[in-house]
Amino acid sequence: MGFEQAHTNGLFRPMISYSLVDLNSQSLLLEFANKTHSHLFQLQIIQSLLGKRLIKTLIVENQRTPNKVRQ
Repeated sequence: MGFEQAHTNGLFRPMISYSLVDLNSQSLLLEFANKTHSHLFQLQIIQSLLGKRLIKTLIVENQRTPNKVRQ
């Protein structure tokens, strides 16, 4: 299920708009990451963002290990 489908179906309502995700604002990225429902869903959203070329690199930190996702 893509990000748009999940959003349209009301299964996920982001606290911030994905259009506001800014590569240069780590705090915003962390805020975005922290408000997703699960790590897997986090990755699905990141993949969707990367697919739309809204961002080139997104760094998501969780409490155990940092994950770096590249296009």
